Amino acid sequence: MPDNKSQITEFLQKSGIKIVGFCEIPGKTETYEIEESFPRAIVFGVPLSSSVLRTIKDRPTLIYK
Repeated sequence: MPDNKSQITEFLQKSGIKIVGFCEIPGKTETYEIEESFPRAIVFGVPLSSSVLRTIKDRPTLIYK
């Protein structure tokens, strides 16, 4: 039976996610906008359109947001 990481990775990759990572969060990490502390995190990346990236100069644009 696959472990949780494998199942999460497979699910995200089927959804078009190219990069998936897992990590432990140090106990003294300061978080913003999150009131609870969590011991672990899942990080994933979504490819952005190169045409959208070309519109970004010195700050995010409305099309990027």
